[in-house]
Amino acid sequence: MTNPQEQQALDTLFQKLAQHSTQSGPRDPAMESLIQQRVQQTPGATYAMAQLLIGQEQAITQLRQQVAQLQQQLAQQPQPGYTPPQPQERSGGGFLAGAGQIALGVGGGMLAASAIEGIADSIFGDDDDDGW
Repeated sequence: MTNPQEQQALDTLFQKLAQHSTQSGPRDPAMESLIQQRVQQTPGATYAMAQLLIGQEQAITQLRQQVAQLQQQLAQQPQPGYTPPQPQERSGGGFLAGAGQIALGVGGGMLAASAIEGIADSIFGDDDDDGW
Protein backbone atom coordinates (compact mmCIF):
# COMPACT_ATOMS: atom_id res chain seq x y z
CA MET A 1 0.00 0.00 0.00
CA THR A 2 1.36 3.41 -0.89
CA ASN A 3 1.67 6.24 1.57
CA PRO A 4 0.63 9.80 0.67
CA GLN A 5 4.23 10.92 -0.03
CA GLU A 6 4.80 8.03 -2.44
CA GLN A 7 1.49 8.72 -4.17
CA GLN A 8 2.37 12.41 -4.51
CA ALA A 9 5.84 11.61 -5.86
CA LEU A 10 4.37 9.25 -8.46
CA ASP A 11 1.64 11.74 -9.42
CA THR A 12 4.26 14.49 -9.83
CA LEU A 13 6.41 12.20 -11.98
CA PHE A 14 3.56 11.45 -14.35
CA GLN A 15 2.53 15.11 -14.50
CA LYS A 16 6.07 15.97 -15.58
CA LEU A 17 6.08 13.14 -18.11
CA ALA A 18 2.77 14.33 -19.58
CA GLN A 19 4.07 17.90 -19.77
CA HIS A 20 7.32 16.77 -21.38
CA SER A 21 5.55 14.67 -23.98
CA THR A 22 3.47 17.65 -25.10
CA GLN A 23 6.47 20.01 -25.22
CA SER A 24 9.09 17.75 -26.75
CA GLY A 25 9.73 17.51 -30.45
CA PRO A 26 8.78 14.62 -32.68
CA ARG A 27 9.61 11.16 -31.43
CA ASP A 28 12.00 8.87 -33.22
CA PRO A 29 9.77 5.91 -34.22
CA ALA A 30 12.67 3.45 -34.22
CA MET A 31 13.75 4.45 -30.71
CA GLU A 32 10.18 4.38 -29.44
CA SER A 33 9.76 0.86 -30.83
CA LEU A 34 13.05 -0.24 -29.26
CA ILE A 35 12.04 1.22 -25.88
CA GLN A 36 8.70 -0.61 -26.00
CA GLN A 37 10.49 -3.83 -26.95
CA ARG A 38 12.96 -3.51 -24.06
CA VAL A 39 10.19 -2.73 -21.57
CA GLN A 40 8.30 -5.84 -22.68
CA GLN A 41 11.47 -7.94 -22.34
CA THR A 42 12.31 -6.62 -18.88
CA PRO A 43 9.83 -7.56 -16.14
CA GLY A 44 9.31 -4.69 -13.74
CA ALA A 45 11.10 -2.18 -15.96
CA THR A 46 8.49 0.56 -15.67
CA TYR A 47 8.36 0.16 -11.88
CA ALA A 48 12.16 0.35 -11.64
CA MET A 49 12.30 3.35 -13.99
CA ALA A 50 9.70 5.18 -11.90
CA GLN A 51 11.70 4.46 -8.72
CA LEU A 52 14.91 5.63 -10.39
CA LEU A 53 13.37 8.83 -11.72
CA ILE A 54 11.75 9.70 -8.39
CA GLY A 55 15.03 9.00 -6.57
CA GLN A 56 16.96 11.19 -8.98
CA GLU A 57 14.39 13.97 -8.63
CA GLN A 58 14.75 13.82 -4.85
CA ALA A 59 18.55 13.90 -5.12
CA ILE A 60 18.39 16.90 -7.45
CA THR A 61 16.06 18.69 -5.02
CA GLN A 62 18.50 18.08 -2.17
CA LEU A 63 21.43 19.29 -4.27
CA ARG A 64 19.54 22.44 -5.24
CA GLN A 65 18.87 23.13 -1.55
CA GLN A 66 22.55 22.67 -0.74
CA VAL A 67 23.56 24.96 -3.60
CA ALA A 68 21.08 27.60 -2.42
CA GLN A 69 22.50 27.44 1.10
CA LEU A 70 26.06 27.74 -0.18
CA GLN A 71 25.09 30.62 -2.46
CA GLN A 72 23.63 32.44 0.53
CA GLN A 73 26.86 31.90 2.45
CA LEU A 74 28.93 33.09 -0.51
CA ALA A 75 26.71 36.14 -1.00
CA GLN A 76 27.76 37.23 2.47
CA GLN A 77 31.43 37.01 1.43
CA PRO A 78 31.64 37.72 -2.32
CA GLN A 79 34.66 36.42 -4.18
CA PRO A 80 36.41 38.88 -6.53
CA GLY A 81 36.73 37.72 -10.10
CA TYR A 82 34.16 34.90 -9.93
CA THR A 83 31.53 34.86 -12.67
CA PRO A 84 28.85 32.17 -12.43
CA PRO A 85 28.35 30.05 -15.57
CA GLN A 86 25.56 31.17 -17.88
CA PRO A 87 22.96 28.69 -19.21
CA GLN A 88 23.25 27.90 -22.90
CA GLU A 89 20.52 27.34 -25.45
CA ARG A 90 20.54 23.88 -27.00
CA SER A 91 18.89 22.81 -30.22
CA GLY A 92 18.40 19.51 -31.98
CA GLY A 93 16.09 16.60 -31.68
CA GLY A 94 15.81 12.92 -31.18
CA PHE A 95 15.78 10.70 -28.15
CA LEU A 96 19.42 11.20 -27.15
CA ALA A 97 19.20 14.96 -27.54
CA GLY A 98 16.41 15.05 -24.95
CA ALA A 99 18.28 12.66 -22.68
CA GLY A 100 21.45 14.66 -23.24
CA GLN A 101 19.75 17.88 -22.20
CA ILE A 102 18.57 16.23 -18.99
CA ALA A 103 22.04 14.83 -18.33
CA LEU A 104 23.66 18.22 -18.99
CA GLY A 105 21.28 19.85 -16.54
CA VAL A 106 22.05 17.30 -13.83
CA GLY A 107 25.78 17.33 -14.58
CA GLY A 108 25.88 21.12 -14.61
CA GLY A 109 24.14 21.24 -11.26
CA MET A 110 26.57 18.74 -9.79
CA LEU A 111 29.54 20.66 -11.22
CA ALA A 112 28.21 23.93 -9.81
CA ALA A 113 27.65 22.31 -6.41
CA SER A 114 31.21 20.96 -6.46
CA ALA A 115 32.64 24.35 -7.41
CA ILE A 116 30.65 26.12 -4.71
CA GLU A 117 31.67 23.49 -2.20
CA GLY A 118 35.33 24.10 -3.05
CA ILE A 119 34.94 27.83 -2.63
CA ALA A 120 33.01 27.39 0.62
CA ASP A 121 35.66 24.99 1.94
CA SER A 122 38.37 27.56 1.22
CA ILE A 123 36.37 30.24 3.06
CA PHE A 124 34.87 28.28 5.94
CA GLY A 125 37.17 25.26 6.08
CA ASP A 126 36.15 21.62 5.66
CA ASP A 127 35.69 20.34 9.19
CA ASP A 128 33.59 17.22 8.51
CA ASP A 129 34.24 13.86 6.92
CA ASP A 130 30.95 13.36 5.09
CA GLY A 131 32.48 13.87 1.64
CA TRP A 132 30.62 17.13 0.96
